[in-house]
Amino acid sequence: MPASEQRAKRGSYAGKLVWFEKGTIMPVEKDYFFKEAPQQGLFLNAAGGGFRHSAVFTCGSQGVVQHDQFSVRGYCIATDQEGDKAVLKWACARGGDRCVGGFDWVGRTGKYAGIRGHSRFDGGQIAEGPLGAIGDSNFKGEWELP
Repeated sequence: MPASEQRAKRGSYAGKLVWFEKGTIMPVEKDYFFKEAPQQGLFLNAAGGGFRHSAVFTCGSQGVVQHDQFSVRGYCIATDQEGDKAVLKWACARGGDRCVGGFDWVGRTGKYAGIRGHSRFDGGQIAEGPLGAIGDSNFKGEWELP
């Protein structure tokens, strides 16, 4: 992150997280199951730099799928290139073919100490690869430092 961005106390951003996951399924009955899936991905800020650009996201999620409806929630650790971390708590539910929801920044280290903010996102699987599901999530939100 450039020095000018480090000194900023607040801002807005948009971008895309590209991720993969390998989950486990626990069936309850036909068309009803629980899913737990760790995810890892890379966030690309739409501006091509700045807030969280090139941060690695490591996430855990738990969800319920019943027929064609689902809801998922979890936490992510976003680690930037300098090793500073920001933690977010997220939740989403089915919105068309995507999981639509939001997240709040809830923890932090280094230059992100005290970060707050809320973001909206939509995400979904776009392919199946050798490591599991591959997907993307579109982010748009605001952040603020003390």
